[in-house]
Amino acid sequence: MSEQYNEENSVAAGPVKLTGKWTIGLACVVIIPSLMIYALAGEKVGKEVARWKNPEIYEQLDTYMIQYTSVIEIIEAWNNVESLENFKDNRVMLIRSGIDDAIARYSTLPIDKLGKGNEAVRDLNLAKLHMIRYDFTPNKEDFYESRKRVGSALAIVSDSSLLNDKEIEQFKKRPIIDELEWVKLALYSLHVFNGHGTYKDDLMKIKNKMGGCEYFRHTMLRHIKMNKALGCSE
Repeated sequence: MSEQYNEENSVAAGPVKLTGKWTIGLACVVIIPSLMIYALAGEKVGKEVARWKNPEIYEQLDTYMIQYTSVIEIIEAWNNVESLENFKDNRVMLIRSGIDDAIARYSTLPIDKLGKGNEAVRDLNLAKLHMIRYDFTPNKEDFYESRKRVGSALAIVSDSSLLNDKEIEQFKKRPIIDELEWVKLALYSLHVFNGHGTYKDDLMKIKNKMGGCEYFRHTMLRHIKMNKALGCSE
């Protein structure tokens, strides 16, 4: 294993075509998120000497990677569906049957040895998971937990004193702040779709900053609820 584990940025085949400034930020909808592991600064993860010297770090790392796989399966499945009401779609059933366990396990994993960068990435992915569950079970707990996780991740990545040099370098290459903006876009659009107006102004600001309906039509965003809330379905 290399010093950091990175899923390559990859575009799912389903709902959208990605172009432009916000391409990398569309991760919550169509890009498999990166997992950055910085277990040790300056030592290669996987070297036997490093593993021997730091067993607690590698125990956390190994357990984290196992749980991360199930998280990615759910996020990737949501990337490729237009609606979670299509019960004939196996991806929909995977999401509905697996998301509760994924959230419960992923949110309670100890990662205190893996660095603040990984804490930010976990908060980002938990924000996505709670947003996905809010998509089909619109309860306020998931909505506010997703918002809280976005805020937690943003607080970490906005404070360079909390990050090591490699984390800062990776976040420059893949701006996590843009990804967090997309989580907010998805979350607020679902909130508006469910009849709430509290964050509609915030949604419209994000929409306009990204380029308005012309941009979303160009990227072929097909998530039904999001398109309706954004007013871009026609």
